[in-house]
Amino acid sequence: MRRILLTVFLVSLLPACKPDCNQLAAALATAKLTGDPKLIAIAQKEYDNAKCSVPVPTPTPTPSPVPTPTPTPTPTPTPTPVPTPTPTPIPTVPCSIDGHPGPGLANFKATLGEQVNKAIAAVHPECAIGGTCLLGDEDQQTFLRSVIVQLQKQGLCAGQDDPGITDEIAVARTPQDVREGYNIFVGDDHTGPRPPGTPRRTALWYPEAYNGSAYQPAPTPTPNPTPTPDPLAELAPLPDRKNLKIAMDAGHYNGGYRDWTAQQCGRPDLCAAYGYVGRNCCPVGNAPVAGIGWGRERYIMGQDGGSQDPPGVPGPAVCQTDGGSPNIDPNNWLNCSCAGQGCKQIRMCNKDLSVCSDWGTP
Repeated sequence: MRRILLTVFLVSLLPACKPDCNQLAAALATAKLTGDPKLIAIAQKEYDNAKCSVPVPTPTPTPSPVPTPTPTPTPTPTPTPVPTPTPTPIPTVPCSIDGHPGPGLANFKATLGEQVNKAIAAVHPECAIGGTCLLGDEDQQTFLRSVIVQLQKQGLCAGQDDPGITDEIAVARTPQDVREGYNIFVGDDHTGPRPPGTPRRTALWYPEAYNGSAYQPAPTPTPNPTPTPDPLAELAPLPDRKNLKIAMDAGHYNGGYRDWTAQQCGRPDLCAAYGYVGRNCCPVGNAPVAGIGWGRERYIMGQDGGSQDPPGVPGPAVCQTDGGSPNIDPNNWLNCSCAGQGCKQIRMCNKDLSVCSDWGTP
C-alpha cells in the first residue's frame, strides 16, 4: 500500500509542472523509512533528476513501544516446618531383688550366665570374656554393685541377699522368676584399696561363677487394718458379773409391776458412751456384743446366750418377796409384782442370787 501511494505521489511531480524539491526530499525520506530498495531507488532517481539541492531529512523512526516488563513473581517462602518434639523417655525403674531368697532349687540349669558375663565386660571393657580380669584396688562390694547396675540396664532384675555384705549377686528375669546366684569376685575382700600382701582381686566369669538357684521369697501379706474399738460393742472382756448392780425404778409399771434395771459399775467410759457422763454405774441395755449376739443386760444377769425370751418364758432374773408369791411380767423378766397377803417387800436378783437389788415396796 505504501509503495502504491508513494508511486502516485511521485508521478504527480513529473514535468507537467516544476518539481517541488521539498516534496521530493520528503518522498525520499519516506521511502527510506520503508526499507524497500526499489521504492528508495525510484524516489532517489526523481530527486536526482530534479537536481534538487534541498537536503533529505533524516527520518526519525517511530519508536517501538517499550514493553511493559512482566514483574518477576515474588516466590512464596516455604514455611519452616515445626520440628516434632522428641518425647522425653520415661525413666525405667531398675528392677531390684535385694533380699533373701526362697527355698533352693536343685538341679536348675543357669539361663542368665551370658548376660552376667556381658555385664562384667561392660564394667571392665579392657577384659576379654573368659580371660583373666584384674580389678586392681576396686573392692568387692563396689564391683558387685557396678555389675548389678549393668544387669538392670539389660532389663533384668538383680540384687544381693544382704546388700553391701553378701559376696554374690542374684539375677532373675522378673521379680517372680527363678533367682540365679553368681560368685563373680575372687580375692581380697577388704573394703577400699587392696592391702599389701593380700591376694589380688579378679573377676570370675560364667560358667565358673554360677552358684545355684532358688525360688523368689513369698510376698509378705498385707496386714488387715486394726479396727477402731467401739465402746458400745466392746468384745472382750465381757462385763464382769461381780460389777453388777440392780436398781429398782421409781413408780410402777403397767399392771402394778415394779421395774428393775440391770446396771454395770466400774466402767465410767462405757457409761459415758451410753450418755451417762460422770456416772460409775449405769444401765447397759440390750446393746449387742459383737461376735456373741446377746444383750449385755441379759449377760450380766446370768443368761449365757439366746435372744430376748418370748412372753411367758422366765428370763435370767429372780424376783423375791417376803411373803406371798412373786408375779413375773410375761413380757419383761425385769418387771415383777407381789400377789397374795403378807407381801410387804420385793426385790430382784440375778440368776445365781449373787447380786440383788435393795428391798422395796411392791
